[in-house]
Amino acid sequence: MAGEIQNINTDILYDKHIMLVDDDEDNLLLMATYLLKHGARVATAIHGMGCLDFIEQCNDLNLLLIDLHMPLMGGLEAIERIREQSDYKSIPIVVLTDDDTVGIRDKCVNLGANDFLSKPITKDELIEAICVWISNAGYEG
Repeated sequence: MAGEIQNINTDILYDKHIMLVDDDEDNLLLMATYLLKHGARVATAIHGMGCLDFIEQCNDLNLLLIDLHMPLMGGLEAIERIREQSDYKSIPIVVLTDDDTVGIRDKCVNLGANDFLSKPITKDELIEAICVWISNAGYEG
């Protein structure tokens, strides 16, 4: 198994299904590669519509990591639509964005995001946040 990062047991990532949504394909590749090294199963989309399409087909998603500003449908609208559907109310949603607009964190949380991370972020900070939310309520998908 992968081991630990700053007292976080990354073994919890093994076989967890994590979706990454970001229009920056380099970011997707970096995050996906790192999560795969820790045994996670990773799905990706480059906009909110792709995210919604995938979630409708998936019955074992453990966590959604989503950017805010993307073409076709941004993260805010995607979060709102996901939370409107009763089947997806308990999926942890973590926003990862470089948007530093005043009040954006509160807006994300009010729409249903569980956490808000600001770019740039280290790989260890990313993995730590994901591990915390997967284990937080014992969410298993």
